[in-house]
Amino acid sequence: MFRIRKSIHLHPIYKAKRKSKAAQEVLDKLNAFLDATEPEPVYFLTRLWKDQQQAITYKELREAILNGYIDEKTIQAWQNDYANFVNEHLKPLWIEAMQAANADLMAAHPDYFFDPMSQGVLKWTNEHGAQWVTVIAEEQKEAISAMLEHAYSGAFTVDELARTIRATIGLNKVQAKANLNYYQHVKNTLLENNPGMKESTAQKKAQEAAAKYAAKQHRQRAFTIATTEMAFAYNKGADEGIKQAQEQNLIGKVVKVWSTAADEGVCSICGALDGVEVEMGADFDFKGNELYSGQKETPPAHPRCRCALLYVEKEPPKYQAVPDQEVIQNWNPEDQIPTPEHPEPAKPIIPPAEKMPPGMKYKGKANLGGTGEMHLYIDDTGQEWLFKPAQSKAGKPEAFRAYVQEAGYKVQAIIDPDTAVPVGTGELGGKFGAFQKRITTISDKIDLKHWQYTSEQLPPGMAAQLQREHVTDWLLANFDSHGGNFVMDEAGRLIGTDKEQAFRYIKQIGAQQMSYTYHPNATYGETEPIYNTLFRRFAKGEIDLDLQDTLTYIKRVEAIPDNQYREIFRDYAEALYGKGKEAEELLDLIVERKNRLREDYRQFFSDLLTERTGKKQVFVWADEAAEHMKQPLTAVTHSPETLQKMNMAELKQLAKQKQIPYYNNMNKTQLVTAISDPVKAPEMSAQVRNRLLANEAARKAAARTPAAQKAKEIVSADEIFKDASIIPEKKLGVPVRSDKGSVEGLNLTARRMRLLDDASGTEYEVYEITGKLTRETWSKTWDKMKPIGEIGELEFELADDAKKLFASKADLGASIRTIKVTDGETTFELYIDGQTRRYNGWRGFFRLRTPVTSNGAADAANMKNMLQKLELDDLLLNPDSEAEKVFKMSRLVWQHAPHRIQELDGLTPEQIPIKLEMIMRQEGIDPKRINNMKLVKVFDGYSTYVEEGIVETYKKAGLKYVWTGVPDGDDIVKIIQSPGLMSNNNRFRAGMRRTGASPVEDFRTGGSDNVFTRIGVKSKSNPRFDDCYRGNRYRILIDPKVMERTDWYAYEGDSFGSSDPSAMAGRLSPMEFIKRMATSYRYGNEIMFRHGIAKETFIGISCQSNALRAELLEKFKQAHITKVNGIPIEDFVKVGSTI
Repeated sequence: MFRIRKSIHLHPIYKAKRKSKAAQEVLDKLNAFLDATEPEPVYFLTRLWKDQQQAITYKELREAILNGYIDEKTIQAWQNDYANFVNEHLKPLWIEAMQAANADLMAAHPDYFFDPMSQGVLKWTNEHGAQWVTVIAEEQKEAISAMLEHAYSGAFTVDELARTIRATIGLNKVQAKANLNYYQHVKNTLLENNPGMKESTAQKKAQEAAAKYAAKQHRQRAFTIATTEMAFAYNKGADEGIKQAQEQNLIGKVVKVWSTAADEGVCSICGALDGVEVEMGADFDFKGNELYSGQKETPPAHPRCRCALLYVEKEPPKYQAVPDQEVIQNWNPEDQIPTPEHPEPAKPIIPPAEKMPPGMKYKGKANLGGTGEMHLYIDDTGQEWLFKPAQSKAGKPEAFRAYVQEAGYKVQAIIDPDTAVPVGTGELGGKFGAFQKRITTISDKIDLKHWQYTSEQLPPGMAAQLQREHVTDWLLANFDSHGGNFVMDEAGRLIGTDKEQAFRYIKQIGAQQMSYTYHPNATYGETEPIYNTLFRRFAKGEIDLDLQDTLTYIKRVEAIPDNQYREIFRDYAEALYGKGKEAEELLDLIVERKNRLREDYRQFFSDLLTERTGKKQVFVWADEAAEHMKQPLTAVTHSPETLQKMNMAELKQLAKQKQIPYYNNMNKTQLVTAISDPVKAPEMSAQVRNRLLANEAARKAAARTPAAQKAKEIVSADEIFKDASIIPEKKLGVPVRSDKGSVEGLNLTARRMRLLDDASGTEYEVYEITGKLTRETWSKTWDKMKPIGEIGELEFELADDAKKLFASKADLGASIRTIKVTDGETTFELYIDGQTRRYNGWRGFFRLRTPVTSNGAADAANMKNMLQKLELDDLLLNPDSEAEKVFKMSRLVWQHAPHRIQELDGLTPEQIPIKLEMIMRQEGIDPKRINNMKLVKVFDGYSTYVEEGIVETYKKAGLKYVWTGVPDGDDIVKIIQSPGLMSNNNRFRAGMRRTGASPVEDFRTGGSDNVFTRIGVKSKSNPRFDDCYRGNRYRILIDPKVMERTDWYAYEGDSFGSSDPSAMAGRLSPMEFIKRMATSYRYGNEIMFRHGIAKETFIGISCQSNALRAELLEKFKQAHITKVNGIPIEDFVKVGSTI
């Protein structure tokens, strides 16, 4: 984690070494950068902590003291504060630090550019940002909890402690306790030295002193965080820059050299590393010391570490000749070989009228500021809508106001569908108006209205988005477009709002020609349109714009026929003037404005360039460049048609000038697309980046793992208990075939884990074997452990994916008892029933762990000895053919004759197969079915037997598919990004947090070890998804072949997945269940599958409405998911209501 033991900084043992000039320079530049940038994060952090202190009331603090804990709502609010701080302040500063670290590299290699959107940068900023938020919020929670403990000491009153705590919010545990001790010391000193002083007076003076001390502590903490984080980003950026330069083939083999400040302040960790040289990508050897954020490739080694790395090129880059791509020659149009024309982008579509969503319920007024009367509604899917009555400020109905908003939405959909917020018209609450889908917005990195009054630069990509929005507003003759009328959605896209003033000034002379001076709302004291500010600053040379960026949107507008475009505005025109001449004249003006679009921009851009350069300029659109072949290459080659006629060398030069990442590795189609369409350029770069990373990963994997040594999907018990080193480091482990009947399903799970010891802060590795003992074996093992075991509670570690380890404890939501036996460092832990809490979902569960050493055979022997000590020798054996046959028969009986399975209780191992054969014969279960049962890995870490071909019988009975409801679209995306659907027990093993509708009840009944699903059947009654619990929004549809698994069971109604023997005996067989559901569908039916269902079995997602489908597709787009199981996402996600 981020914490660092103080002993590292005390009594430094370091003898300064002579440092090279280059090594000293990298240190000097790092420290100069830190000195210049530290004040900003310090200011924002201290301001954040003050806001948090003001946000919590003394009443809330008193309640926390009396309850003994701070409420979860406050903790979540703090975490959200820190998440916003990272996104709004830290991430931009990190990028700034990375770019500063690459300044020398860019100066040395003019062809080099640092890509802040590379996967390495994005991965670090996202993962480290999430890690930082988690840790600092947890430290704050620990600090408050430590202070709350003093409520029971009797040394403080509740009010006294509440006032003291408030000033310390934002400090860590050590600082907060120090502040509390300081307060107590001041108070006691005042009372001792002033016998006549009232205690209330002493308390007040002590609180004032403690508050001043807390302010100092906050500044110190903020300074430490600022220094460490900026140094971390600077060093990470330098490292990432070298890697990017190598990818661009600008530098060759590089080594990195650790460089310290070379003074008395250097700690023992960094002093030992001074001058140490390692390969790029290699870790420095920190001799087992705990490190800041757990990383080992770059500084900082600890908070406020002042070290840097010197990168030394040992070998030059290796150049490979590429035909027709190395030498960039002057472009001679006579030398060009015609090639097939690049197809135009897909034709834009005018969206149909937005229909009033069903079930609109009024939620109250929406106070959005400056928008006039606005109301909030929610439809029956949970989507929020904003409704603005079409009326004047005096309340007079004016329908045209609603129709113009709807028209604006359709125009935006032509220009860029991704930024078009659906708007429709209709009547709500007795008033006619416009209803608009409410989008989730984020605070932009820059306040655009504020930007208009500064000389600041725009964030990367913002100018291009404003140019896109200008096309919309110019077509609408909307001049009420100051910076305050823009918001940013969750995907970082700029959204223009409030188009109600559209066409208000369309007949004025100033509205006929583009300029950056026309501002008709100036008489009302309004800020000028942001486009005026943007283009004025471009003309003055204060900012740079790529004027060709506008072309894509112009061409999309041109692709719409005039008659269709005209109809977009008919309702508006006729509501304003009525049907007739005036309305048609207005429509003529609107269409004329569309047809002049290209020429209006050409003239405007020519004027801007003339002013900017001081010479007469004529702007030429990229797709008209063929008529201007004699002009410079960069001025005319941005259209697909022209670009296709260029060779690769010329295209790469253009891409380089436009600073398109990964241009050097693009093919011709990607280069043409990226240069001609700024919207698609990032997508092309991402495609190339992902291809390069995938190729590199494949090369490394091939070199590292010979084909003959690749890990098996299912391993046998004798293998892992002979040599534990074959156990892989997988989050959910691998399934292990084991035992003769003492463990459920003949299945164990083995994995290698990296753990973090919270007490010492050190990392270590263990091998872990888990499984579930059968009821009789579990009872015997419990008895065996009672004299030698220690009672405790079941705990699981949370996974930290950023560090690839398991750390702090998960909240199971219940106290689950275990008994643990320890032998050396090897432990065996078994679930046991409590006196009042008995959880069927955990019965039989055991966990065996032993530390990882360099001797896999010795580690295996440690685990083997523990199992033998507890008389669990059967787990060490592979199932023989007889054991497998008995198990298969028992599975057939358990599933297809559930009422007979209890007849096996009390029988000897010799009697069980005889009894099973008899039951199968009596119940008509064909013994030949045993031959169709195969052991298959059905989920990560878990295997079970499947009966191949049985699904066809189930289908004839009415089976269509299996499905499960998921209420939230974000959860759908997470499931698709994960191995699949997981049981709660399995989620805890995976280091995830608890979830589900009733997790604790599922523990009790036994359902927690299963994934809950429902059946989809052919039924004349046409049952509906939304009549089922959690079925009213999204449903994951699962291949019916999943029913070939033999580990599932089902109930007609909601039984919380009960595994109680009496309930299991009373359930229906598979055929009975399917037929019953096809005849009379029960909405509470449930099918339970052990452990999990792999996402590879998903066949589709059903959405309750088109709006929900669109919302989900957008979420998949943001997550860069285009296919699921090879199916395009648009085909995978469908709309449906009947099961």
